[in-house]
Amino acid sequence: MGTVDRALWQKIIQQVVNDGGHLVKPWFAQLEPTSLDHGLLEIETPSAVEQKYCQQHASRLFTEAAQAATGRLIGVCFIPADQQGVYESVDQTPAEPATYGATDDIPLSGDYTFETLVIAPANRLAHAACKAISEQPGQTYNP
Repeated sequence: MGTVDRALWQKIIQQVVNDGGHLVKPWFAQLEPTSLDHGLLEIETPSAVEQKYCQQHASRLFTEAAQAATGRLIGVCFIPADQQGVYESVDQTPAEPATYGATDDIPLSGDYTFETLVIAPANRLAHAACKAISEQPGQTYNP
């Protein structure tokens, strides 16, 4: 991973503080850049609470500041300090294919079935696609 130059980080933070207004919080001083790699700036937050705040309220502010400071298209993600390094340690072995078993243990509402759906020109395509997916999961439509 590429480390972030301290001068670049200071430019980013300075622009965030200048443009942020009421969004800027005192704990922004505790934010630390962990990497700038492949157009993604990872910023470590003190905890998950600060991460959620940054994602919901300050993501655009940091993205615009990073793009202005670097002159490149940059994305920003926030990672809580207690989860730092979790992504690097994830096992990369392929997962077992999903199996579709009985749905007896899943509480489903009887109001939402194909039999009770009113089919009209606006939802005919969606109905056909959903019906095909439910009858043959992973066969007709496979993301």
